Amino acid sequence: MTARPNQLWNLAKGALLGVATSVIALVSWRRFQGYSRGVFALDAMLAPAFVIGARLLLERIDDLLRPHSLPRRPALVYGAGNSGSLALRELSQNRDLALAPVGILDDDATKLGREIDGVPVIGGLDQLSKLLGDPDRAIAAVVIAIKDLSADRLERVTTLCNAAGVELRRARFTLEPIERRDRSNTIVKFPGA
Repeated sequence: MTARPNQLWNLAKGALLGVATSVIALVSWRRFQGYSRGVFALDAMLAPAFVIGARLLLERIDDLLRPHSLPRRPALVYGAGNSGSLALRELSQNRDLALAPVGILDDDATKLGREIDGVPVIGGLDQLSKLLGDPDRAIAAVVIAIKDLSADRLERVTTLCNAAGVELRRARFTLEPIERRDRSNTIVKFPGA
């Protein structure tokens, strides 16, 4: 997944915070006696550059080592909860899906503007029609990641996606019990299964 500018800015802020913390510690401990202030100024410039550079280099190496697959098409994830987070990771890591998450929809207004795994929450279901019609976004798919989505909301999403010619998918994550066989080859259920 490509680093977004706000992620890079957060890395830079973290590196600068580390430099500031070391300066504060040295001032309180040694009152800067015997230390060059220029070294700390240079550190304040180089630390963010090296941290960001390392992040970008690792992403580039990751892209080079992954087998090339289909070009990834923009996708929206509907649901900013735990299932939405799992759907984002699956879209980011499973190149065979050929989908790249570009935004999250959630009807909880308090989540608007937040980011989950670097992907912003950009609105609710009421924004879907506008987003699907935006030629700059060119949304190719919507992934529903809400376990208990009401029938009327599901119908609305389906209608909007069909009208726009956009693929609709549903993310489902389950943990299924596995049966085991004992020595006599009879099936035994695990406790609680």
